[in-house]
Order: sequence, then C-alpha cells, then structure tokens
Amino acid sequence: RARGLRDDLQDLVILTWLAKTNRSLFRSGQAFPGDIGRLPDDCEAREQPLPSLDDWERATKLGGALIDPAMAILYRSAPGLAEFGRLARSRLREAAFVASYLRAIATLTQTLDAMALAPEDTALREAGATKLRDGLAIIEGCSSDFELVRVFARLGFSAEEEAEAKAILASAQALARIEANHQLVSSLKTIVAGAGEFAVRAGVILEHLAHAVLQYEYVTPLHQAMQRFERDALALMADVANQAAPPVKPVPGGEGEQATPDTNGRLPAHCVERSHLAKQDALNLLSEAMAAIEKLEHPSVDIRIVIREHA
Repeated sequence: RARGLRDDLQDLVILTWLAKTNRSLFRSGQAFPGDIGRLPDDCEAREQPLPSLDDWERATKLGGALIDPAMAILYRSAPGLAEFGRLARSRLREAAFVASYLRAIATLTQTLDAMALAPEDTALREAGATKLRDGLAIIEGCSSDFELVRVFARLGFSAEEEAEAKAILASAQALARIEANHQLVSSLKTIVAGAGEFAVRAGVILEHLAHAVLQYEYVTPLHQAMQRFERDALALMADVANQAAPPVKPVPGGEGEQATPDTNGRLPAHCVERSHLAKQDALNLLSEAMAAIEKLEHPSVDIRIVIREHA
C-alpha cells in the first residue's frame, strides 16, 4: 500500500498553503485556477501582491452594491483577489447594452433638442449611467486583478449615482432596446415650425417625450413614453393627412342624380379621387367601387392605387 496522503488530500493541503501565504498558481506563464484534482505537477506558486486595505474595502463595497453581493464579503487574499476579478468580468457583457442605451438617449436628446423643449429639466440620471459605462470600459481594459481593484476603488460613485447605476445595470438589456422613430420626431418638428392648426398639439407631444428622455427613466416608464409618443404622433399625422385630403369630385350619376347618356348612348365615367385616406375609409371606398363595377355589363376601369405605411 502506498504511503502518505491521497492525491485529493495533497491538493487540499497545497491549496490551503497557497491561500494562507497569498500565493497564486501559474502554468506556462499564465495564471492557473487550480482546484482539488486539478493541480498539475508543472504548476508554479508565486506570491500574489495584494491591493492596499483601503483600496480593497472601497472596491469590494462598490462591487457588492453594483455587481454581486458576494464581492462585499471577499477576503483580502490571493483567492479573494482572483474571485473579485472573475465576478467583475462576468458583467462585461452588459457593457455593450449600457453603451447602446446611452447612445439612444443622446441621439434622442439631440434630435428633439430636448433641453430647449424642457429647459427646466435636467438629465437626472445621466451621471450614474455615464460612470457605469466608463467603469465597465475600465474593467475590460484592466490587465490584472490587482489593477482592477485599484481602478475600481477610484470610480467615485456618489450614493445616488450608485443607485442609478445599479438599476441600469440590472435592466441593461431591456434599456438597450429603447428606440424612437426619428422620422416621426422630424415630422412633428416640421409641423411645429409651420405654426399651423396642429402646431400646438405637435409641440405638446414632443415636450412629453423630451421630459421622459431627460429623466433617463428605467425600462417600463421609458418604454411607455416611447409607445405613447408613437401613438399620439401617428394619430396627429393621420389628422393632418385627412384634413389635407381634397374634396370628392362630383360624381355624375351619383346618388340622387340621374346620369345623362352621351350621343352614343354611353353613360359618363364614374370618377372618384381621394388621397391620404385612413385604412377604414379606403376599404369603404374600394367596396363602393366594386359595387359600381358589378352593376355594369361591359365596364372599362382605370385604376391607380397608392398604398403607404405611416412612418
């Protein structure tokens, strides 16, 4: 029988010694996350420099608030440093979502000229969102866990910014889907500039959206604001289009009017011209045209139909 400890117990002793002496494993020059049953003989133990106690406390406190509560209770040790880095980098996939959200808000703010529409408002949550984006970029750029803790400790979130960043990080994917119909925004701005009958109504719709954008609301309120904007804007555009539609030309032989045949005994052409009809009005008109054609034995029909989807 072989003498000495079993392999798994040997691994446990080595891992305990590494933790007690703040050493980390390296293999082929790269950090190696050893474990029981995973300690190859060619691994090398190196002493791990640790961040200062002040940096460690600041970084683990912020990490616990923003990323994972487990970060707040990590011990200042080589294993604790490695776990801090692992947990911090696990949120890197959120960086693209946060950046996309901020770009969408910035584009909307510029397109709307939101500060002019709502001058009494301020971008309440912009600082927290921006610091979160920059912090995630720093995490991605750090070459070591030691550097990561030092940088993390100096991010300098206020209590309010910390709460804002936490809410945004928790909902980053949903916020990244925020989109606005910029063509509708431009159309309403044109109506406002024209100072016509619908200018005031268009201005109110744009102002409501500007308030929501400048508040940097989270997920549900911001999505609702976007949906409300599109609904109100499309309704306004439909009203503008319907008012702009030309009157129906008189139809010879229409209801209550007796059509007079020409010298060859043919009835005059039945002509109807309408534009920018709403969906139901268009369907009704098509139904009437079908009925008129059905009444004729040998009709000759000219058709030109333009169908468009509102922006």
